[in-house]
Amino acid sequence: MATVVTLGSAPVLATVGARLALGERTGAAGTAAVASGVTGLGLCCPTVSAWHGPCS
Repeated sequence: MATVVTLGSAPVLATVGARLALGERTGAAGTAAVASGVTGLGLCCPTVSAWHGPCS
């Protein structure tokens, strides 16, 4: 599960880091990557809580 979370959060962290460190603007592809990463991580939480208890 840690690998899934790491891979899912990578686009979000890369986009935020590029914005803060380099001042880059997020294009359509960057926005789609962030949205899919956040959505995927959001879908993981109910799945994991069904196996291991509530997410915190």
